[in-house]
Amino acid sequence: MKKLFTIAALAFTISLSAQQDPQFTQYYFNKVWTNPGAAGASDAICANLLGRNQWMGFDGHPRTMLLSVDMPINAISSGVGLSFYQDKLGQIASTNVKLAYAYRLTLGTGKLGLGLDLGYLGKNIDASFNPLTPNDPIVNGIAGQRAGTFDMSFGAFYSNQQLYFGISATHLTGQDFKFNGGTSIAAAQHMFVQGGYNWEVSPSITIKPSFMVKTDFASTQVDVNATAVFNNRFWAGLSYRLQDAVAVNVGLNLWRDLRLGLAYDITTSKLNQYSSGTAEIFLGYCFKIEKPTVKTKFYNTRNLSDR
Repeated sequence: MKKLFTIAALAFTISLSAQQDPQFTQYYFNKVWTNPGAAGASDAICANLLGRNQWMGFDGHPRTMLLSVDMPINAISSGVGLSFYQDKLGQIASTNVKLAYAYRLTLGTGKLGLGLDLGYLGKNIDASFNPLTPNDPIVNGIAGQRAGTFDMSFGAFYSNQQLYFGISATHLTGQDFKFNGGTSIAAAQHMFVQGGYNWEVSPSITIKPSFMVKTDFASTQVDVNATAVFNNRFWAGLSYRLQDAVAVNVGLNLWRDLRLGLAYDITTSKLNQYSSGTAEIFLGYCFKIEKPTVKTKFYNTRNLSDR
């Protein structure tokens, strides 16, 4: 049953000729991937890694790895970033790599980043791929093939010490993956809206509510989360994804600004009859480049021998 479901899902995905971006429960740790305007927003050099095993229990369940690095360039009021993800669903693998640039403007108590990213979006069909229907004219003959296309996204992202808000659009070119034989898969355009707030309940406890809305204009996904941070070192929270899952997330600062986070999704849709849930891990590190302090000596003219 599980294998049959996987093959049917793959055939359904291709027959729709559309490609959905992967999702993450801990989306709040990696904003630059969905919004290039967030490049440099942390005012530090940050590297974030996310790994996700979705719908465990199914053969060929989605497995995704996402890595992003970004940093500010204060001398030119800018930020830059690099994102890379690899997503595997059954016998279909997707790869995306993109470079982001954001121009950062001071606005009120925070900064507004206006960003653009350019990159490559690729797809690889495993040689063992077999369509559910033999001689299917849509997917016949694409096993073992690769296809890729130019990718572009735009975003605006505002943040200060208490809140952040961003809106972005990805895969703006809307170009297709074209395989030999005429089969094509479209890279669906997406829009992301995200935001969050830091509520300091006490000197030792901060509540961080956040949300993410993603749409490809055919379907919409809504995530909301509330995480409590204790002593700026440990955190725990709950998430809800509309008509899909509830999730718990925990984490800690391992050393200085090295952070580890874990999340587990409990599926609330009919898939929970077959899936044991979704597990996700986050690892992130940020550091600021501090200018060296220049020591200035002052001499007392009454005692020139100190020189």
